[in-house]
Parts: sequence; structure tokens; C-alpha cells
Amino acid sequence: MKKVKKKRNKKTKFQFNRSVETSKNTNFDVHKALELGQHFFLEGNFQKAEQIFLQILSQDPQNIIALYSLSCIAYQTGKIDEGIKILRKVTELKSEFPDGYNLLGILFNIKGELQEALNCYKRVIDLEPDYFEVYNNLGNVYEKLGQYEMAILNYINAISLKPDFELAHNNLENAFKKNGNLENTVDNFEKIVPITEENFLRYWNLAKALQDYGYIQLSLKQFHNVLLIKQNHVSTHRSISKLKKYNPDDPQINEMEKLYFSKAINNADKVHLGFAIGKAYEDCKEYEKSFEFILNANKLKRLTYEYSINETVKLTDNIIYFFDRVFKNFQIKKKTSDKTPIFILGMPRSGTSLVEQILSSHSEVYAAGEIADLKNILFHLTNTKDIAKSFDIFGQDPEKVSNLLGILYLKRMRKHSEDSKYITDKDLYNFQLIGLIAFAMPFAKIIHCTRDPMDNCLSIYKNLFSGFHPYAYD
Repeated sequence: MKKVKKKRNKKTKFQFNRSVETSKNTNFDVHKALELGQHFFLEGNFQKAEQIFLQILSQDPQNIIALYSLSCIAYQTGKIDEGIKILRKVTELKSEFPDGYNLLGILFNIKGELQEALNCYKRVIDLEPDYFEVYNNLGNVYEKLGQYEMAILNYINAISLKPDFELAHNNLENAFKKNGNLENTVDNFEKIVPITEENFLRYWNLAKALQDYGYIQLSLKQFHNVLLIKQNHVSTHRSISKLKKYNPDDPQINEMEKLYFSKAINNADKVHLGFAIGKAYEDCKEYEKSFEFILNANKLKRLTYEYSINETVKLTDNIIYFFDRVFKNFQIKKKTSDKTPIFILGMPRSGTSLVEQILSSHSEVYAAGEIADLKNILFHLTNTKDIAKSFDIFGQDPEKVSNLLGILYLKRMRKHSEDSKYITDKDLYNFQLIGLIAFAMPFAKIIHCTRDPMDNCLSIYKNLFSGFHPYAYD
């Protein structure tokens, strides 16, 4: 199995500016013509772009960029056979051209010639092993062929190369759901992928994905496979601690304590292990030992950043002032009637995940998880990442910003799911934006989860969060 590299230079799906040979005809400025053609292509004016690329080819019949650009236009306009014909010529002229083979594979996939598509994608990997998009494309073809273990492997490869590759995450989840016998498929995955150091990221990402999508027992098994590769991987120990209930004889407790007191780990590792060991001793009803580890873990974590509650008080007062004194006087005339979004918000550990799971069990509801789309769009529209300042800018033209906020957010939501009637957004901190939601999307549903304050705060204190919650750990 080819080892997957960790990083790849960022590139778009259809990239034109590769270093390929162009015409040396000084009477015709090929580079300027290419730039103009690419401009029209990106603007969606395919007819004008095609005219320019054909003009280039009349001067330089073997211009790779112009030919490849024409194949992209053929793809965009649904002329699949024409695109394949052009790309065959492209790959004959330039055999080491990953983008060309990738697009050729996409076109063969659309046409249903899956073996041809596989051959093209494998050629891309031979040329550029860290081309993360092509692993996702491979997964798609293997899924169509019913080879789910290979589909899962390739989606995992894509995620290992680009952890925030949303399309690959979505495809992986769908592959899990469509699979009639996921347990057997995961077993076959282990046969295909040796449990060795070079496959550490593959097993880690598989375990995390299974955990995220609710396959607890399968994820536990894969986390244990991760430990077979890296016995001292503290994040895996903590992940396991969240998924199982310990008894006093569990050997993992001793392993974690031995690692905790060794000189092989730093304070950041001790934070992970401290929370994990604390959870284990709580399960065993050894509460004093449990609290000792949790207390130390919180202290170590708290040393890594500075925080004053006055910052939160000031922000909250600003939000209250803005909506109570200023925003209530504005009347938005144009409001979207779209009912797609369901906002689930509240404190961490207040039951938001359970509510999301219950809702997403319905066939018409898609769970998008903890996404920061709304806040990111607001920051983009107001050109600031300061919430208080963004409200001030919002107030200068509330109708325009409100309308754009609703339109852009709903458009972004559809990238998570194209056809679901409802889509949940579980960004807890959307509570700061409830007023904006009411103005921009008045038909959206908002679910505020609450819990007994003491229970809620204790639960926060016992947990290490992936996101940044500055008030925690104290």
C-alpha cells in the first residue's frame, strides 16, 4: 500500500496555472489570452471562454492549458463524451498531468464506466500521492461497486490528508449508513490495511468517524487498534474513556496511571490522561481519586491561557443593550420564510447532542453538527471578528445585512444537505445571535437546552473540550 503523505499544496478542482508549455509565437500573446479565457470560465461565461481557448488552439494546437480548459467547459456543460475525447488527447500529450486524469476519471464515473474511472484515479495517485480530492473520488466509485471497505479506506485517506474535507466526511458517513453489514466491512478494512505505524492516521480517523456517527463498539475496537500502533497515544486513551464504563480490574487504568507518572509525557498529555483517569475512577466509585486527577487536569489546562470573566460580562451587556435599546426600533421589511434551520443551543453538557440525535433520527432532519457558519457569515458581512463591533455595523444597515445573512446562511446550509426538509445547527454559542436569527430567519426554530446549573457546571469541570470554552477548567 502506498504511503499517504501528510500535506498537499492547496488547489482548486479545476486548476489552470500549472507549469506547462505554451506557444512561443510572439505575434499572439497566449498568456494574456489564457488569463482572459480563465476569467470568463470562472464567471460562468462558457461560450466566450470556449471561443478564446479555440483561438489559442488555432495558433498552438497542442497547448495543454487550452485543451484542458475546453475539457472543463465540456464537463460544466454536460458534454461528457466531448470532454473525454479532449482529455485523452491531453493525457497523450502530457502523460504526467494529475488534474487531467482526475477530470477524466470524473467523466468516466458520470458515464458509468467505473473501471475506466478507477484506472484514471489510480494514475493520479501514482503521479501525486497526496492529491486528497482523488481519494474521495475513488471512494465514490468503490461505493458504486459495492466495495464498501475500499470506499471507506479511500474516504479515510482523503480525511487523513485534509482533516477538514467536509465532502469526504459526508461521504464516509453515508458509506457507513448504506452498508448492510458495517461490522463485517470494518473487519475487511483490517485485512486490507495492516495495523502498522504508517497506517496510524487511517485507524485514528476511522475510529473517530465511527465514534462521531454513533458506532460505539466498532469505534472502541478501532481505538484499541490505534493503541496497538502507538501505545502511549494519550488522545486515544481519553477517547476510549468516554466510550466505556470501567471496573476496578480494568488493565487500562494501570496503563494510564503508569504513563501519567512517567517522564515520557508533557503537561498537555497529562491534561488528556488526567481527565481520562478521573473518569475511570468515577466509574469505579473511587471519587476522591477521581477528583484528584480531574482537579490537577483542570489546573494544568487553565495555565495554558488567560481569561477574565469581565470580558464575558462586557460582551453580554453589549448584546443586551443592542437588542433592548437599539435593535427593537428596526423593522425588517423583507424576511425569508424558509423553515429549514433548527438551531440547538445552550451550555456545553446541557443535552444539546441528545436533542440533535433525537431530531436527526427523523427522516426529514439532517444533523449538521457544531458548525460556525452563522457567525462566520456575520463576520464576513461586517468585516470584523468582534461580535460587539459586528452588531454596531449591522445596525447601520440592518435590512441589507439581515437579508444577506439569511440568504447566505441558507445557501451554506444546503451544502450540508441538498434535500433535507430541516437541518440542525448545534453551534452552542448561537445564543449570542438569537436576535439576529429572529430578524434574518424568523421562521427558523430555536431550541434552548437547559440543565440544573450545578449539574451542568460539574459536568463541564469533568470534561476536556475540543473547542475553546475559556470559562471552563476553574
